[in-house]
Amino acid sequence: MKRLFYLCLITLMFCACAPTVSYVGKSYPVSDQVDIFYSKEDVKKSYETMGYAEAKTGIFEMSPSSKSLQECQTELQKEAKKRGADGVIIDGIGTIVTTSGSDGNVSSTESKNIKATFIKYK
Repeated sequence: MKRLFYLCLITLMFCACAPTVSYVGKSYPVSDQVDIFYSKEDVKKSYETMGYAEAKTGIFEMSPSSKSLQECQTELQKEAKKRGADGVIIDGIGTIVTTSGSDGNVSSTESKNIKATFIKYK
């Protein structure tokens, strides 16, 4: 029973280190390729906005790094393919600070996020 508990705990901690993606919007059949843009002005084809996504670094990451942000971008691209997008426009990078505590003991954690727009070419 203890082995199962520790296995579940390790699995949970491993999953909590991975980036997560939240998406709201339309979906289409799966795409083969997704283009990445860093400005809407860079998109040369006409397109429609499908929806919006946000990727966050894992909650147990001690020091969110550029590698974590690269992993977030990779996860956004995977989600975009799954949703049938032709492109992803990176709208910005932010920092989320979460503070918790009681009885005078306060701790805070920091994570990074990338906000993006999923697009479909017309």
